[in-house]
Amino acid sequence: MRPKGAGRSTIIHPDVGELDLRYEKLAVLSPSAGQIVVIYHADPGSSTEVRLARLYAEAVGTPSALRNGSVN
Repeated sequence: MRPKGAGRSTIIHPDVGELDLRYEKLAVLSPSAGQIVVIYHADPGSSTEVRLARLYAEAVGTPSALRNGSVN
């Protein structure tokens, strides 16, 4: 893979609201020419990181501390 671009994107999620995400695009080298992998991530300590943790907690049924916004 090789870097192809990066930036920021805002997504409005119906359950947790606005997610301000950074992204990186990586070009997949042969034999899969033309394919791109896009990786999204939140800034550490941001409200988006807390919201993503809350979504994860709801999806996998983790303890309420995570659902309430505690991130370690």
